[in-house]
Amino acid sequence: MSASLRADVLIVGAGAGGLFTALHLPDDLDVVVLDKGAWGEGSSPWAQGGVAAALGPDDSVELHVADTVRAAAGHADLIAAEVLCSEAPSCVLELAELGCAFDRDPQGRLHLAHEGGQSVARSVHAGDASGAAVMATLRRHALPRVRHLRAMCIAVAESEGRCAGAWALGDDGPVGIEAGATVLATGGVGGLFPATTNPPGACGDGLALAWEAGAALSDVEFVQFHPTALAVGEGTQRLLVTEALRGAGAHVVDEHGHRFLFEHHPDGELAPRDVVARAIASRRSFLDCRHLAPEVLERGFPTVLAGLRRAGLDPSRDPIPVAPAAHYLVGGITTDLDGRTSLPRLYAVGECANTGAHGANRLAGNSLAEALVFGRRAARAIASQRRSRIKELPPAPSLGADAGWLPRWSELRALCGRCLGLQR
Repeated sequence: MSASLRADVLIVGAGAGGLFTALHLPDDLDVVVLDKGAWGEGSSPWAQGGVAAALGPDDSVELHVADTVRAAAGHADLIAAEVLCSEAPSCVLELAELGCAFDRDPQGRLHLAHEGGQSVARSVHAGDASGAAVMATLRRHALPRVRHLRAMCIAVAESEGRCAGAWALGDDGPVGIEAGATVLATGGVGGLFPATTNPPGACGDGLALAWEAGAALSDVEFVQFHPTALAVGEGTQRLLVTEALRGAGAHVVDEHGHRFLFEHHPDGELAPRDVVARAIASRRSFLDCRHLAPEVLERGFPTVLAGLRRAGLDPSRDPIPVAPAAHYLVGGITTDLDGRTSLPRLYAVGECANTGAHGANRLAGNSLAEALVFGRRAARAIASQRRSRIKELPPAPSLGADAGWLPRWSELRALCGRCLGLQR
């Protein structure tokens, strides 16, 4: 016997996009957040570099747009990029007002890190644990506003030509959640690859849910690989060595100590990620931090330092072996500028969504920015829609037992690495 719930809004996923959406929904709406892991887990807390926003004295929205479009390899939707870049500053300032522990300079201004593809330093950050700081703030402010349900979404419910909620599988069996609006905020696909910076739960389930419900997908061939993941250790998830470290002066070198990236792009270590990733993949590569002052590493990059030390590496003494790893899904569920998908009453925000702003390659710092900007826009769109109920939630999908999924999961990772990797 399946259970059932009713809500005004169902949000599938509890990362930055999902929780910022929840934070901006009207107080009188009943909101359920469906989370398949522990509260606030997912890819968002792993983000290191920061949130790109044109807040510096030498920056502008126009320059941010130009960098975004240039990194996008000719595929960016200019209007979406302009929306992203023009609204990111207010989202960052809102987080700061909510108490997010962003780094500041001696004058009390937000400190800006310089990341790949950025013409100027643009990433507002909290050391090298920016995602964790953003998520701590969103959890603190969103938790009192929602009902949190630990369960895995297994199907989007469609009725009368629109989304009617979803079915989830919890510890006590299937749960039907009827909702006036449903938001997919499920993250990316990195867990489908042999090496990734993402946690295992980033397995593309939001795309599958949308596709099976009849919503359109686009640009799913555009998967960004982070150039500098730690190339040692076991398992699928690899330590991300933030490119803000390169912005602070670290060099990428080959086994002979040669800085080779300038042969591929005039910006060298701070070239767009796709250029740097392909160059690093072409040879044995290392990140050389040995010339940096110890206090630069200790003060600015404690997360990376702790991970390297767990791997037995000392960046003040050892070149750090790095290689590209699957990092970010650039395409995804097709949405408009307010998060609407092609299925009425179904929205998508964050990494699982494709607004078109990133084109074929995402500019550093634009991932958290996109989750915040379009999460807030989706919330406003939902608040403006007419509230209505369906007559009855469709039946739950059948769940056939299958003990053979584990080896197929390994086969899928190998297939994605071979056919959907950096070199195709």
